[in-house]
Amino acid sequence: MSDLAEPDVLEIQTRLLDWFRISGRQFPWRQTCDPYAMLLAEKLLQQTVVREGVVQAYDDLLVAYPTPTALAEADVESIRTMIQSLGLHYRAQELVALTREISEKHGGCVPQDLKSLLALPGVGDYIARAVLCFAFGQDVPIVDTNVARILYRLFGLSGPMPANPARKRNLIELAGSLLPTGQSREFNLAMLDFGALVCKSSSPECDHCPLSPVCEFNISTTE
Repeated sequence: MSDLAEPDVLEIQTRLLDWFRISGRQFPWRQTCDPYAMLLAEKLLQQTVVREGVVQAYDDLLVAYPTPTALAEADVESIRTMIQSLGLHYRAQELVALTREISEKHGGCVPQDLKSLLALPGVGDYIARAVLCFAFGQDVPIVDTNVARILYRLFGLSGPMPANPARKRNLIELAGSLLPTGQSREFNLAMLDFGALVCKSSSPECDHCPLSPVCEFNISTTE
């Protein structure tokens, strides 16, 4: 792994944010900082390829159940019907259990600390950190498979990528070292989109990659 010098960090931040402002994806949950809406979106996106069905289910659920308390009181079968196109039907029960916990133990408000979020049913490291960053504006790194792949390539990490990178301390710390203070929301979104659109698992677009001048993966394959 390469030493991460401060100028390199600034260059990575600048290049990635410049790319994101032109090429970043647009989704309705990115137009809000409402913690409940963000939590709902992340649960729907869990183990799901982003597609129109997620957008439709997200919009429908927010209209029908605009608060955690409203969803907590919903019939599970009604929720299952609304999200059936996404598969993983157990998520209907998880959503009701999750919002019921928020309603009963947190006064209907999504908690804004990592420990409390992780204690919620169906909320793991990735979702908890995503809510803290995207909803509450905290400078928190988030790591999923896309982000982990960028980190492995960018810094020439060795060994196989972990099955659940969101829980790996070394990856969380490395992602955190890249965060620009006060711009973590935008930067984390940029990392997610960059991994999905450019630094893909197969056929990465290294020839058109704005990070190629500072990427160990690109440097090693062109030497």
